[in-house]
Amino acid sequence: MTDDLIDQRLNILQTQPKDVLGPMAIPNLTALLNKVQCPVVGFQGIDDHFLSSIRSREDSAAVPRTASSRMHAAATGQCSNERRSSTGMSSISSISDDTRRVSIREALAQELYQALCERRTVPPLRSRGLELTIDDAYGVSLAILARRQRAGERVIGKKIGVTSKAVQDMLGVLQPDFGFLTDRMWIENGMIVRIADSMIQPRAEAEIALILSSGLKGPGVTPADVLAATASIAPCFEIVDSRIANWDIGILDTIADNASCGVFVLGGGRADPRPLDLAALKVRVWKNEKLLSEGEGSAVQGSPLASVAWLANTLGRYGVSLDAGEVILSGSLVPLEPARPGDRFQLELDAVGSASIAFS
Repeated sequence: MTDDLIDQRLNILQTQPKDVLGPMAIPNLTALLNKVQCPVVGFQGIDDHFLSSIRSREDSAAVPRTASSRMHAAATGQCSNERRSSTGMSSISSISDDTRRVSIREALAQELYQALCERRTVPPLRSRGLELTIDDAYGVSLAILARRQRAGERVIGKKIGVTSKAVQDMLGVLQPDFGFLTDRMWIENGMIVRIADSMIQPRAEAEIALILSSGLKGPGVTPADVLAATASIAPCFEIVDSRIANWDIGILDTIADNASCGVFVLGGGRADPRPLDLAALKVRVWKNEKLLSEGEGSAVQGSPLASVAWLANTLGRYGVSLDAGEVILSGSLVPLEPARPGDRFQLELDAVGSASIAFS
């Protein structure tokens, strides 16, 4: 790899907004990268020689570094002592682990973002031998979000997914995921969605959406706090849509892929949650005029209030809050159902209202 290409790739990484780094936010990233002269990731993916060299270094490492020590080194600008080789490139064995992880996150984010834009799938991330962590997956998600924001999208809410046993069993993912909602994901109640124009492999799920009147930030958020912060609830269809081939997802894949977000619909009804038992609220879903499924609020971690408290506390670990005015999706009350051209879905949420969406 030439010095010009190295400099070009470093420049690409340095110009990314700091907020794409998520839990590895590095105040002095530019200074760190100036010290670490190495082939890093550009927009076209990870250099094979770079990754194979990193794997060799990991295999021979005598003392593995902990995640906390890696983050501390990044935050303080510490990195391995570097010496340029005769070609102008540092020894690959001295690449800081922080730079390696940022590089991998950026490459995966670009790959998933291109898949989103081009409406195609990619192989699962978890099976690529990259030793990804939940923090890595969330960093990938943030980097994708940064690209969407640069394209003009605006964050209007957050979501928790894979909360019910029915959905966990269906997907083989045994813990919740989390992601961001943007204004371009929100579509009108009753709208017809042309799958070929905007989606890949959509599936419909019925949820209770919470609309917040005040913010929440973990740790320490309780279901009672969520109730106090909620202005109203609404019936909701979320149409999830994975960029991972054949929905072959694990927790790392779905978090990196923004919790498999596609689009969502809020029905016209609104209700004050305080007089209601949200755990006992029942939803009924029809597909093409036939009853498809039923579920209750207790399907999502015992109550939508508990699932949103989990979301607030989990995002709070990364410095992210649930903000006043945001729409929060609390998880599906029913199993996911594939959506194909010609399908029409309707739901009724007791004491609240209805929602519908159709596909062409």
